[in-house]
Amino acid sequence: MKKLLTVTLLSGMLTFLRMCCGFVISKIIAVYTGPSGLAVLGQLQSFASICNGIINASVSSGIVRYTSEHADDPGEKFTLWWKSGVQTGLIIYACLCPIIIIASSYLSKLVFDSDEYSTYIIIIGLLLPFSLLGTILNSVLNGLQQYKRFVFTGMISVIISFAVICTLTITYGVKGALIAASLQAAILGITLGISCARFNWFRFRNFWGRVDKQQRNDINKYLTMAMVSALTLPVAQVFIRKILIAEVGWDTAGQWQSVWKISEVYLSIVTMALSTYFMPKLAKLKNVTEIQKEIRSVVMIILPIITLMSVSIYFSRDLIINVLFTKEFSQARDLFMIQLVGDVLKIWSWIYAYPMLSRAAVKWYVSTEIIFALLWVLFSYLLINVMGVQGANLAYTLTYGFYLIFMMLNMKKFAK
Repeated sequence: MKKLLTVTLLSGMLTFLRMCCGFVISKIIAVYTGPSGLAVLGQLQSFASICNGIINASVSSGIVRYTSEHADDPGEKFTLWWKSGVQTGLIIYACLCPIIIIASSYLSKLVFDSDEYSTYIIIIGLLLPFSLLGTILNSVLNGLQQYKRFVFTGMISVIISFAVICTLTITYGVKGALIAASLQAAILGITLGISCARFNWFRFRNFWGRVDKQQRNDINKYLTMAMVSALTLPVAQVFIRKILIAEVGWDTAGQWQSVWKISEVYLSIVTMALSTYFMPKLAKLKNVTEIQKEIRSVVMIILPIITLMSVSIYFSRDLIINVLFTKEFSQARDLFMIQLVGDVLKIWSWIYAYPMLSRAAVKWYVSTEIIFALLWVLFSYLLINVMGVQGANLAYTLTYGFYLIFMMLNMKKFAK
């Protein structure tokens, strides 16, 4: 557990920097765009998350797992999975990019109820290879368990991305914020590429070449899981936000979005620690008993941390709103309690769900992602009609409560 605490500390440093930058960015966006601008930005970020998730599907968890699992094998065997991931990602891009460009106006109307945002959608589509590059390099660093390099390169990327976003938002307002959101993943990828160029493993031959059918099949399992994940949750968020906009308006949807962004920022401390430590660790464990023991140990450390963070956020919510946003967001203070309970349940359930990734339990993962995303949207539709914006938070909390129970009851089955 000492290693988990070390990784949590290192990832906490990176996340603290991201948090500080995110707070400043949120404040700038709130001042220059207001609640409605923040809601529009949230829609574009959800669309970008969908596209980035699809293009990165073949290289994230799969490369982390097989790099970690074969790290001690002779001859750098793990590079076979790097090559397979890159080739699969480029094939996806060749299919996805033309669709995004041709259908940009339709996608803009679908996401924003207006075709005036099609240019930003095209920018996101064209720059997806740089997002792929960034995810590959992050996955390699993670799989090789080079945590200090992972944190250092991440910090450089965050600082550069922060500078670009602030400059564009201050200079061009809402349009600048949207341009920055379109460019963000590409900026991170380019920065990581430059930062990793000095490492011995950063060689063209390690990322391009012939691979066997076995490696393709291995990567394709993670491709399927990641594609589903990339589509379900962001798409669910888009629909929930559209329900909010239809029922309570853009401004109130922006209030909800502000609380959601705060959750994203502070939860990333824990999620980064889990993805950096937990996934490679589980990949090396051989049986269910070892996995259960590891899960119990992680829960004993992570659950108190996330609970303490949530309680601190709740009692500091007025200060956070004043620092991060403007007076227009004051109503958001009433949206925190139920959201924060949902945050704790989310992290708790994710710990039990991780063996689905480490064991490539495709059927379990795909079915649960789809079912619980649909459940989240259904709960939101029913509860927002009755409770207004609070219904969205209650739907979130109920969904992850049921998800946690399901994972606890079935973990032994998918961890085999």
